[in-house]
Amino acid sequence: MIDLKKLTISKARDHLVKGDFKAIELAQSYLDNIKSTDQEIKAYLEIFPDVISQAEEADRKIARKEECLLAGIPLSVKDNILIKGRKCSAASKILAGYVAPY
Repeated sequence: MIDLKKLTISKARDHLVKGDFKAIELAQSYLDNIKSTDQEIKAYLEIFPDVISQAEEADRKIARKEECLLAGIPLSVKDNILIKGRKCSAASKILAGYVAPY
């Protein structure tokens, strides 16, 4: 079990590079944590459906030793930041369904 409360970005990166755990395991730990806590705190408006496939791609990059410092590091993005092809509503009903063009 990955202790997310004590895990920093640099520690996570070190563990990923050493092979202590895979990006897919780290992503799943975060997804499990979100599932168990977000009903109460409601911090996430959307969880991207391709989280696991992105983690798999990160694992491939790490295995190839590509220089991509944040590969495999899960992150959250505030819902007022545009990501091409993703919904961005700024938690507003007026922007519900808006998909970022860039």
